[in-house]
Amino acid sequence: MIVIPDNYYDLKEDPTAIAAWWSVQRFNAASYILAGDLCAAEALAREAAAVGHQYETCWLNDIAVRRGDPSPPELMREIAEKEPDSECVFGLDEWYHTAREAAAAGEQEKAFDGLRRACEYWCNPPLARLEVWEKDKRWGPLLDHPEFKLILDHRRRRIGPVHGELKYFPGW
Repeated sequence: MIVIPDNYYDLKEDPTAIAAWWSVQRFNAASYILAGDLCAAEALAREAAAVGHQYETCWLNDIAVRRGDPSPPELMREIAEKEPDSECVFGLDEWYHTAREAAAAGEQEKAFDGLRRACEYWCNPPLARLEVWEKDKRWGPLLDHPEFKLILDHRRRRIGPVHGELKYFPGW
C-alpha cells in the first residue's frame, strides 16, 4: 500500500505516490456528496482510503451524518484513544461525532457539550456543516431541543457574513 500525504507538496517527487495522489484527487468524493449521490461518494472514498489517502476518510464520516447512520466504528475507536482537538477540521468532526453518538445513546449533556466543542474554535463559514447537522437523524428528538438550536444559532451569529478560511483568526 502506498501512503499518500494529504498535501501534494509532501510527495517528495515520488512518481508512484504522485500518480496515486492525482488519481484519487481526480475522482474526489466531495462532488458526489454535494450532488446527493452518497453511494458513489462512499465507493470513491473507500477506494481512496484503500490506497492510503487518509483525508478521504472524512468523507465517510460526512456520508454517515447525511444518512443518519451511526458514526464509522474506526472513527469512534480513534476518538476513544485520544481527545479530539477542536482547533482543526478533523477535531471538529471528532467532537461532532462524539456529540451525535452521545445523543443517540440518550446522553443529552454529553451530546450538547460535544456540539459546543465542535463549534467552539471553528471560524470557517458555517453554512454547509450546520445545514447538514440540523438534519442529522442520529440526534433523534434532540434535533428539536432548544439547546441544540441555540448552539448552532450562536455559531452563525459569531461568524456573521465573513467568508473564507478564517481558522487562522480564532478571535473573529
